[in-house]
Amino acid sequence: MPQTPFHNCPRHAKNPMSYTSRLCLVLLAALWCAPLSAQEDLTEAARADSIRKYKFLGKTARDKEDMDAALGYYRELVKYDPAYRRGHFYIGQILAGMGQDEEAKGAFLQASALDSLHRNTHLGLYQVYMNASQPDSAWWALERVVRKPKYAKAYRSLRREIGDLYRRQGKAEQAIFHYVALEEGVQNPGPEDIELMELIVSLDRELGLVEDALAWQQRLTKLSGDEGGDVSSQVQNLSATVDLLEESGDVPAAIAKLRELAQLDERGRYSHYHRMHQLAEDHGRERALMEALQGMVSANPRDVETLATLIETYLGDEDKTRAGRWIDWGLKNNSDDPQLHLLQGDLLVMRGDEEGALAAFEVARTDPGWETVAQQRIWQIRPPETEEERLKREFFGGGDAADDE
Repeated sequence: MPQTPFHNCPRHAKNPMSYTSRLCLVLLAALWCAPLSAQEDLTEAARADSIRKYKFLGKTARDKEDMDAALGYYRELVKYDPAYRRGHFYIGQILAGMGQDEEAKGAFLQASALDSLHRNTHLGLYQVYMNASQPDSAWWALERVVRKPKYAKAYRSLRREIGDLYRRQGKAEQAIFHYVALEEGVQNPGPEDIELMELIVSLDRELGLVEDALAWQQRLTKLSGDEGGDVSSQVQNLSATVDLLEESGDVPAAIAKLRELAQLDERGRYSHYHRMHQLAEDHGRERALMEALQGMVSANPRDVETLATLIETYLGDEDKTRAGRWIDWGLKNNSDDPQLHLLQGDLLVMRGDEEGALAAFEVARTDPGWETVAQQRIWQIRPPETEEERLKREFFGGGDAADDE
């Protein structure tokens, strides 16, 4: 029997199999462990390979505009890499394009959780929420985009849409918040800015915020004047300013603006002075009242009623000079008007010219509507004869009886 090395080993003399057993155990252990490590490496490599594969397939499908296939690939991709933000974004984008907003919202929200500042993710969320008429949520999404000034400018129209949605829903305060943010700091307002300012004024008035409305209206008024806007636009803005000044109780300022309006708007001058008259009369502004009366008759010389009121006011104040000036001006434009002749007679009485006054009253007496009043004025100067005086005059040969003889 051939000798083996073990036969000469004292340690194995009594148990020649013990060494062999231990060697087998070591080999078995090695064989046991080796497949586990290899399996882990294989799994990781397969996952990485799947990620690369589905990224490639997803992009290729998108390039070919095969969105159904792309959606499937990206859904597989995020199974292997749940933290891949672009995968969730593409899923949301594709679903939104298919009109599946609710599912798209879920994908966009997952993408947002992975990157809270990714612009296109939040623009996608903005649109989903706007489609659902949820302006609060839409602003939450858009606000993450417009934090940067360059994007605030680029996406002004989107913020305007949020404000408009709030306004349509009757939420004036929220609409104003967005409109004001859009207009603050604008250096060169365009037509859209003008429209927004007008909306701000309207909403402020609706909420009773007269001072705020007035501030924006005055800005509009200044813009229409500074930029050489058409007269109708300037008139409209000034008229709106007057409304707000009157609402705020600033009557002197309102009257001043009406004065500007009368100078600017030749065709509407009478109406502006008429409004000034009402405002002055309601608030006891005597000087403005007289200015308004003068403005009204200057704008419309045929308005004898207003002219008469003006003349009567001067006569009541015994201001014969101004009364005479306006009587002459009135008769120049309305030479046959009985009321003006009557007032002329009153002035001449005050000046002591009874004969001239009688002549003026006689002209007024020829008008049936003023005959009675004019006759009374004449009798105040020359009282009518009593019956006794008439008989005495006839007896002593005066009057008509003498003429008959």
